[in-house]
Amino acid sequence: MTNPCYVQSTSLRPHRRQQTLGFCLALVALAFAGAAPASAQRTGNFCMTDLGGNSCTANDLAITGFEFVTLVDGCSNFTGDTATVVLRSSMTAANAGRYDLGITIDLSGSPTGAYDGDNCYHDYFPAPLSNTATPPGPPYRDDDGNVCGDGGVAGNTWVRTHAQLTITCADNFPVGNPDGIADVQICNSWKQNTGTCTGVAGAVPGTPSKCRCQTYNLFSPTAVVMKGFGAGPGNDRPIGILALAVLGMLGLSLVVQGRRRE
Repeated sequence: MTNPCYVQSTSLRPHRRQQTLGFCLALVALAFAGAAPASAQRTGNFCMTDLGGNSCTANDLAITGFEFVTLVDGCSNFTGDTATVVLRSSMTAANAGRYDLGITIDLSGSPTGAYDGDNCYHDYFPAPLSNTATPPGPPYRDDDGNVCGDGGVAGNTWVRTHAQLTITCADNFPVGNPDGIADVQICNSWKQNTGTCTGVAGAVPGTPSKCRCQTYNLFSPTAVVMKGFGAGPGNDRPIGILALAVLGMLGLSLVVQGRRRE
């Protein structure tokens, strides 16, 4: 078979050489994609109760941050619209010896979707791992020799940036008096004993209580909430979506802090 990436003559016109180069780069990308391991995440009926969680009352690890890094497409309403975002979550260990940390994020707009829904994004803390890793990662902590990141010592806060997600725009809180800001439920899980974990499917609660769920404000339909941009702590100031687009065109990166529902 002729090698399509081998050009014997340099007499090809410039645009033909560019097409050949583009084709070869595509082949290289496909080769790498074929050699890549299975996806580190999964989407669908993988909410916390599907993974074995029930009650989620333990507090061995806390969700200490949930924010969006990039807003690709925001919400225009809460009656069927969706948003496309890149989210980031943080987990802090209250106790040492917690393993195979997992995360579920609701995509459906349900107020309890990450816990008992049927459309969730399930993620974990994948390689690179190291038994000497320090927060926030990556690399993430490996305390049990498998491929799923662990909590390490008490006080460690691990940060995971998730894949780009499409979520249903919903404003479920405060109940009966929504505030016009989109909110999303997130749950985390862990195991209290070492064991086997070969990927995201193994990042599940060690017992039904070994999980925790919280709901966070993320953004409003017309503005994003930038935390701490005022004269004092906790002062919030809205910045229009158009401003984000302009800043994005300039190549600037914004980290937008979410607000947790207590």
